[in-house]
Amino acid sequence: MARLSCLLLLIALFVSSVAGLRRSEFPPSFLFGAGTSSYQIEGAYLEDNKGPSNWDVFTHIQEGRFGGVNPAGIKFYNNLINSLLQKGIQPFVTINHFDVPRELEERYGSWLSPEMQFLDPLFFGDYPHDMHQILGSNLPKFTEGEKQLLKKQIDFVGINHYKTLYVKDCIFSPCDLDTYTGDALVSESAERNGIPIGKPTPVENNYVVPSSMEKLVMKGANVKGYFVWSLMDNFEWLSGYTIKYGLCHVDFRSLKRTPRLSARWYSKFIKGYEQIEMASEESPKHVAS
Repeated sequence: MARLSCLLLLIALFVSSVAGLRRSEFPPSFLFGAGTSSYQIEGAYLEDNKGPSNWDVFTHIQEGRFGGVNPAGIKFYNNLINSLLQKGIQPFVTINHFDVPRELEERYGSWLSPEMQFLDPLFFGDYPHDMHQILGSNLPKFTEGEKQLLKKQIDFVGINHYKTLYVKDCIFSPCDLDTYTGDALVSESAERNGIPIGKPTPVENNYVVPSSMEKLVMKGANVKGYFVWSLMDNFEWLSGYTIKYGLCHVDFRSLKRTPRLSARWYSKFIKGYEQIEMASEESPKHVAS
């Protein structure tokens, strides 16, 4: 029976309200890091025989191709992982971060295919009852043999908690559904009765709600780490290059990367400095000028 543990990784906005925080307040095994996404920072969308993803096609380019294992791609990420290890950095790899290869979307229907599974099939061999009720024939069907093959094949599951919003049930309540959460029949909002869920940040619809994670911990959630988003300024999906979250500033013309004061603070915090001067540091510039 595969070992199963729950790993909750908090990926959050870095804010300047952590001035009094100390590394010693967290268990030694608690992980601190910074997140990136290959599509959002690498560019080079046609290098080393790379096929286009759905986001490559959405933003600007042509049809993809379906082939075998790409040795150049394996070599690139093998070198990246080895370089991180040599620097004393423990890499955490996510298989999917919004983008999927275009060919997998065209050929299989992406995550709606029985060959590209959600979590319930990997634990229980099938989708949950609620999904069957809501999505009906849109869900793939599994044979009994496939269900047995799928069950309990995961060692651990990591969950990203990016931000906190209010959620409204749209099965029994009237809602204006958008295309992003519409299939789940829920409506998201950062306000309730006109009151924001937390302190606003410079980025629209993003608020500081630290108590939400604290409440999860108090209820027994197995929180293992905090990963700042993001290591460097990047391509922020529909916002393009107009929003900057990075600990490191990126000049998109020269590609020069410069650590912000927040990066230096974070480095000293992780190393266990008890007194870290914030001085005249400004909060990170999230919105590009």
